[in-house]
Amino acid sequence: MMYQKQPIAKLILLLVASSIFANAQTKEELFKRGLECKKENNINEALSCFQQLLKSDSTNIEFLTYSSMFYSKKGNEFSDKKTRQAYFNTGLYLAEKALALDASFADSHYCMALALGRINEFTDTQTKIANSKEIKRYIDETLKLNPAHAGAYHILGRWNRTIANFGNVERMMINSLYGGVPKGATLQGALDAFIKAVAFEPEFKLHQYELAQTYLDMGKKINAKVWFQKALKIKSNNQSDLLINEKCLKALETLK
Repeated sequence: MMYQKQPIAKLILLLVASSIFANAQTKEELFKRGLECKKENNINEALSCFQQLLKSDSTNIEFLTYSSMFYSKKGNEFSDKKTRQAYFNTGLYLAEKALALDASFADSHYCMALALGRINEFTDTQTKIANSKEIKRYIDETLKLNPAHAGAYHILGRWNRTIANFGNVERMMINSLYGGVPKGATLQGALDAFIKAVAFEPEFKLHQYELAQTYLDMGKKINAKVWFQKALKIKSNNQSDLLINEKCLKALETLK
């Protein structure tokens, strides 16, 4: 793997310590609320819930996994490179800890792929290429354990589209370092994956946006316009959703 681990224990302690609710809640109530926020993709509150739960028990696989998930999601909202990378690295670290405890939990494999995928969005080409095989491995394992995992299909869609859109320089690097482009990575594969993600989580704005973007990459502008409009109609639950709305509106302006 090409990603680099960084000292993040202090970051975890600081963020956990700063996320105490004003009213006391039992662990069961906090976990229930965390799962509700996870379903709603309420990133801030979900992260706060699972941070507190992780503080109470750092060996619980669900607390580790869902803390990892929302560190990776929250990190995407920051424009500052160091802050963003710190969140992604924390997500990766916690997912690794979860997998070390129990490799049969599908969401732990998904969180590994999610953290690596987030890191890949802001890294150099060589690291991106190297991590792509790891991402695919974790996604395949997630879907093996849970064939209806919408998040895994979302990352599979991005994996397909990223590799399918590699330019000549990237393809030369892949041929040189890895003996060729990973098989099966196509825009049609991306489309199929995003369609499944939408089917399993129809109210998740990012799935619909990425489906629209894939149609756009394929030159299917009418389909893209329809799905950008659909994405805008979904309730926004976090800062990431608001950023997606801006991207949808910008895309629709170019499609007039």
